[in-house]
Amino acid sequence: MRNKKLFTALLALFTSLPMSAYDFIVDGVAYNVTSAEEQTVEVTAGDGNGFYHDNVIIPPTVMFDEITYTVTAIDERAFYFSLITSISLPITIRLIKGNCFYYCNQLKSLTIPEGVETIQNWAISDCKLLESVSLPSTLNDFGVSNFQYCKNLRTVTVAPDNPIYDSRDDCNAIIDTKTNTLHRGCAGTTIPNTVTAIDKYSLSYTTIDSLFIPESVKTIGANEFFSVYRLFFNNWESFCGINYGSSQE
Repeated sequence: MRNKKLFTALLALFTSLPMSAYDFIVDGVAYNVTSAEEQTVEVTAGDGNGFYHDNVIIPPTVMFDEITYTVTAIDERAFYFSLITSISLPITIRLIKGNCFYYCNQLKSLTIPEGVETIQNWAISDCKLLESVSLPSTLNDFGVSNFQYCKNLRTVTVAPDNPIYDSRDDCNAIIDTKTNTLHRGCAGTTIPNTVTAIDKYSLSYTTIDSLFIPESVKTIGANEFFSVYRLFFNNWESFCGINYGSSQE
């Protein structure tokens, strides 16, 4: 009898716990409270990968239980495998977590608003129809492996007043301004003659098919061209004298 009562009590406890991965939903968008004191929330995944679809608009603030929260982040895998065709993000966002837009295969363009400071690893990847990405002046941390498997991505722009990154000479790439290092590219990337280094993996898993390496480039990171099957180098002879990173890096 005692065991039966204990089982009944445990069953009641577990069935009373919330089964969702979010705290509340307003206007079709799921949120988690990140700070009750500061009244901030992050957009998170809803019930399953197909929760979000078509055009999604994220507001700067949202009210729930008579409390107004500020939307400051997009959670990891928030739009993972979703069917969104477009998304509008507010200027209150500061952080976009990893795998956020992974496999959003209906998304064709993405504008990251002013205010965003960090885009984590793999946040924008495997988006088969994605053609263009615009990045803000406030971005100071762009994680690795972004743009991988985005085979139609040909246009990448960074706001001209960003002090950390730039996309000089319409190169369709993200360049570290201080070190003149190509940080991340895409199928439409060209390398300006002011670039002195190419970061490891910065062009891997893209569909770039032709590339000219300027004489200014002195260092190429490990596995830079990994899984770029159709790439043709227009000046193969210029590779002589370039330092290559070790695959052990």
